[in-house]
Amino acid sequence: MAEEMDEEPIVHAMVRALRTRPAEWLTFRDLSTLIANREMDEEVVGAIAEYRKDIFAITNDRKLKLRESIVEQTAHLDLDNWTVPERRIPDGRRELRDAVARALRVENGCCYCSFSDPEIFDDIFAERVPDGALILSCCWKTICRVRGQELNSVPPDIWEELCRRWAIIRPRENPRDF
Repeated sequence: MAEEMDEEPIVHAMVRALRTRPAEWLTFRDLSTLIANREMDEEVVGAIAEYRKDIFAITNDRKLKLRESIVEQTAHLDLDNWTVPERRIPDGRRELRDAVARALRVENGCCYCSFSDPEIFDDIFAERVPDGALILSCCWKTICRVRGQELNSVPPDIWEELCRRWAIIRPRENPRDF
């Protein structure tokens, strides 16, 4: 079983070494030699850098440097007082919902589902359902439910156009279908 590694001292060592050359793009091997730790080979440096993309900027040819925000933080706080920020685990679903809410100008992270049925029906009928509402599957289900309640009130050409837009937008913006 693999031994768990404490990333904080490693990240500190990497940041300390990169601070000596703040504008340079260093290879993983160059950085591992600057750290001067026998166990810190280029593969470990690369793995940590890729794991902490919030701290390290990485190129496709395996070079890295500190992100500008980290350079600023370490300059303001002094490297000895700087603490490694907690790694934020991305939540694709929440980020997508927030992006949709921003696109729709909805407050509190709500999505199109929070609109009332009459508002959604009016948007369908007037052909003004926003593109952002076609991204999330929960919103599309709500739109379909509202249309189903007024099945004969929505002209087929309006519904076909909305379905066409949905078929184009959803796979492009939400390929994993959240």
